[in-house]
Amino acid sequence: VNPGVDWVVFVSADQTKLQLTNGTASTLTTLSSRGIANKPSVSDDGKYIFYIGADKKMYYVTINWSASPPTFTDKVIQSNPIWNNVAVSRDGSKIAANDGTDTLYIFSLTRSTMNFYKLYNPTYTTGVTAGAVQFSDALEWDHFGTSVLYDAYNKINGQAGASLEYWDVGIIDVWSNQTNNFLATPKIEKLFTDLPENTSIADPTYAKNSPYIVAFDFVDESVTPTEYYILAANTLTGAVTQAAAGIFQNNTYGYPSYSRTDNRILFTNEASGGASQLRIINLTSSKIESSGTATIFKTDASFGNWFANGTRILSAIGELDKAAIQVSPNPFTDNLTVNITSETADKGKIEVFDLLGRMVKMTPLSINVGKNDVSLDTHTLQAGSYLLKISIGDKSRTSKIVKL
Repeated sequence: VNPGVDWVVFVSADQTKLQLTNGTASTLTTLSSRGIANKPSVSDDGKYIFYIGADKKMYYVTINWSASPPTFTDKVIQSNPIWNNVAVSRDGSKIAANDGTDTLYIFSLTRSTMNFYKLYNPTYTTGVTAGAVQFSDALEWDHFGTSVLYDAYNKINGQAGASLEYWDVGIIDVWSNQTNNFLATPKIEKLFTDLPENTSIADPTYAKNSPYIVAFDFVDESVTPTEYYILAANTLTGAVTQAAAGIFQNNTYGYPSYSRTDNRILFTNEASGGASQLRIINLTSSKIESSGTATIFKTDASFGNWFANGTRILSAIGELDKAAIQVSPNPFTDNLTVNITSETADKGKIEVFDLLGRMVKMTPLSINVGKNDVSLDTHTLQAGSYLLKISIGDKSRTSKIVKL
């Protein structure tokens, strides 16, 4: 957990100002008055805030928290007026940006280099198309600076000129911490592979301390008027908010943001007069269900992002680098191969759990420097879904596997 003080950066309801308040909304500082296009992005230590101005240029605010009171500067980083959204990695070393097309741009601020990737929709079922990505919007880096969580507007062209249009959420791997470089071939996964017809999901965000928890807006256009909900998912277990009203049944897009300790969630809501306001609601320990009723955090406010200004080692969250672990095939029948690339020799283990949390298989590991191939005999497992946990030293990574 970030050891710093709670803060919220947000956009005024009329989207003219970027503003900062403390965790109780008792202070107010205006960081910029140039007009703000959408939700700002913040580094994990709160030092950098990136945003897109109303002029479509890219800006960043640097905050000196050691000063009393804190001081800040507001500068342009990309003056070409083409940008739609931007996200800074949690360690402040990279940014991801989009420009209203199907292209995602990745900038390494420490190396002064850039790469770009075309977004696409992976196909999971033969004969079924997910359509083409038209453009992406919301962006957020994972906890380790290797992948970007995004939402995308998609279009499937049908017969006689008819088309199906919807928003969904994807995760694209773009960076290797092992090589400290861009990935030559990105991998894209979808948060959900099949959304109900006339529904969309958008505006995803990670829990601050659980890299496998994602909250998002769920929009149901199969009813009139359109219904809006804030939901969340555990990507390891596949669990999704079960309450009929979701975490919160909203009246607009919520752009959710988890609190510093993940015990609350902040979101945009429309007041009775139509102006935007920020509300908060408590969460259970699952981080995907709410507890109690929502309260108003800040009136005349929108696009809130909760953060803290402390420093922590992000790898201390305890996950192995995603790029260092490859599991194949998945789904599988009898044999499963785990490829592990390690920079050091170490001991570890591979555990397989059912979805009730019961361990059904364990294999000890002796990891060498370089590539390690481990073959698992899983013929005793019943068909179904399992959790595969790989532990090396004091770090681990858990992923979902499926036996056919």
